Amino acid sequence: MKRSKFLKDFFWKAIVVGLTIIMFLQIYLLFKQFLRFEKGTSIKAVLKNRLEFPAVTICSPNKMLKSTIEVGNKYWPLAYIDKYEDLKFNNKLPEFFGADDRASYAPPLQICKYGEFECEYNLCVDKSMLCPVKLLPCARYSNETCNNYFTLSYNLRRKKSIDDKEKIKKWLDMYVSSTSDNYEDIQERMTISREDLDTHGHELEEFITQCTFRGSNCSQFKKPFKDVFTLEYGKCFRFEPDPENRTITIPGRKQGLSITIFVNTSDGLGLLSHSEGVFIAVHEYGSTPDYSRQQLLFKPGVEALIGINQKEIHLVSLASYRDCNINWDSIPWKPHIQIKYTQSECQRYCVDNQIQKFCNCTEMMNQKSSSPLCDSLDEHQWQCRKHHSEHSCGASVNKICKPACFSKSYEVNWFEHTWPTMNFYPFVMNKLFQSVFPFSAEAMPKSMSKENKLALIQKHFLRVHIFFEDMIVEELNEYVVYSFNAFLSDLGGTMGLYAGVSIIGIMLLLRDAMKYIRKCLKVKKDRCAKL
Repeated sequence: MKRSKFLKDFFWKAIVVGLTIIMFLQIYLLFKQFLRFEKGTSIKAVLKNRLEFPAVTICSPNKMLKSTIEVGNKYWPLAYIDKYEDLKFNNKLPEFFGADDRASYAPPLQICKYGEFECEYNLCVDKSMLCPVKLLPCARYSNETCNNYFTLSYNLRRKKSIDDKEKIKKWLDMYVSSTSDNYEDIQERMTISREDLDTHGHELEEFITQCTFRGSNCSQFKKPFKDVFTLEYGKCFRFEPDPENRTITIPGRKQGLSITIFVNTSDGLGLLSHSEGVFIAVHEYGSTPDYSRQQLLFKPGVEALIGINQKEIHLVSLASYRDCNINWDSIPWKPHIQIKYTQSECQRYCVDNQIQKFCNCTEMMNQKSSSPLCDSLDEHQWQCRKHHSEHSCGASVNKICKPACFSKSYEVNWFEHTWPTMNFYPFVMNKLFQSVFPFSAEAMPKSMSKENKLALIQKHFLRVHIFFEDMIVEELNEYVVYSFNAFLSDLGGTMGLYAGVSIIGIMLLLRDAMKYIRKCLKVKKDRCAKL
């Protein structure tokens, strides 16, 4: 009888102990799964009744117009270099100097001296850095290159209207010392102030010759275009109407944006005008587009149809799961202007923060900064800027510059064809270009052939239509795979299944434990064991 009772007690105790062990094992696995903070993604297409038309930034590859630069202006050497290279290319370059002049108009040190670990112009940023400019021996340059420099330098400096000969030398040194295949380094180092871009850049009335939005002339909207100043393209124009005028209810060209652009190809400075046409970027309001990834280049003489499809990204913003930034609050380098947070813009400001810190200047023209705008002619600044652009804010900065928790992007499909046609161009001239001075019918010579008139129009103008292809938005939603509510449910279910534990049961157990403790404190120690 005693043996039977012992086996019975042992059996039930073993079951209780076993179930308790399994329960705690399950609880451990639940905690482990929850603390992974796993996330998943889902993609769905949502049909919208209304969509907000995006911002559109339009830039010309020509930062400055040659016709606005007068003799004696600080940018006049660039115009003269254009003229010089044109004369040289067409074998019309006269000899202006004799043998005695060569010593006083020598090429820059970067051409005529060589030293692998030697730095000219005090260019070293720190001791660990090798010479930023790779100095080349004179033998690498032909006599023709040296003669070209001598001639250009002599003629430019002999102009009586230019007094600052040292500055002229810096322009020439920058030009001749270019080490990139297509003079990209000159484009990159050129920082032009907002005031100079206003003076020498494009004017909105001449650049955008026609504009309609949602079937109405853009003049009916309150200042739909805003000036934007960029390091890459100088003065750009951004289509950004008031919020109440952005809503689109029907896809297609009728409720899209249609513009005609005067490219003015022949008036660009050669060194700063590598391409013909316009750059167009479609992006979210309040944001700055990433010009290296979000732009399209359209050449003159075409009509471009740009169909856009909206995409939205919603990332989990809960603190424990967040791998994104809601705004600029957590970023140590905040912009001084109100701008929407994006990962690419955060990285740009990181680089500029380093440039301000070590080079004592800024490349950002759209923000108010205590640092002055970088000087294009300052060789030390340029080498410092180039070093920090290439080596600062690398992969490690992505831990700070995380993706935005919510963002919109636009998938772009485009098609282009020749515009205008031979039969249509007279109507284009009569309707569109009556006020665009040298292209009005009256301004063109009567002796000009029909083909030449058409070629002139196609050389300087293009037409662009931007519209939604449909009202379907592709949404990418990030979600929590194992939420806290799910964890609590699984925890309660596990404890109830294996041990019959519930919240009420736990509360009763705690109540009885508190009573027992209070009794033990009141009675004597010898009676405590009997209770």
